[in-house]
Amino acid sequence: MAGDYGRPVLVGVVMALVVVGVLGVWVFLGGDFGATQDVDHIVVALVTPDEDGIQLPQVMAHYEFGTAGVDMTPIDPDLEVTLAGSSYTKLKDSYPFGGGDLLAETWAEASGGEVPEWIVVTQEAFLSLVGDQKIMIDMPADAEVFDGAALFSFESGKAEYSGEEIVALMKGVEYLEVNDRNLVRLQLMGEIASLLSVDGGHTVVRTSLPDDLLATWLVRLGS
Repeated sequence: MAGDYGRPVLVGVVMALVVVGVLGVWVFLGGDFGATQDVDHIVVALVTPDEDGIQLPQVMAHYEFGTAGVDMTPIDPDLEVTLAGSSYTKLKDSYPFGGGDLLAETWAEASGGEVPEWIVVTQEAFLSLVGDQKIMIDMPADAEVFDGAALFSFESGKAEYSGEEIVALMKGVEYLEVNDRNLVRLQLMGEIASLLSVDGGHTVVRTSLPDDLLATWLVRLGS
């Protein structure tokens, strides 16, 4: 009888030792029970006012992290979509109705993928990121944009522009030929990713990411 009572105790001790061993290996390998589960893909968007003052995503891209690093795929804000209960038909039109959440959901539905986490760079954040720096853009065509207060001229070819000039350009980017505006957006997305990474989170952006994953992704955007 004494031996029978001892078996459960022995089994319990062995199981406890196994659990402790597993926990030890987890900690040794850098495991953190308080860590947030990683996110392998996000959407980044620059949101600025259009010519009517409506805040819309003017530049967007999907970033995916894998074994080979980070892959960036441009997203056309003018992509045709269906917005339930609305007559609007462009991806960017989802933002005024539901912010970054609806923007991400609408893109996921249109692309057939999972709903990504998101980072939105507002006009204020963009101007803060740029500061006194200039952004190099190779304009594929001439463009003139009136932002409601001043007329901005953009000549074809490479030139450096201030943050304010880029914001003005975004008000008229949709009037460029499709290929031309896609080229402008692609260049600007690269600059935004670099600015976010260098800034390291000092500038406040809108995001669905928790602080630790935002920090992780800011590093990834610079890779």
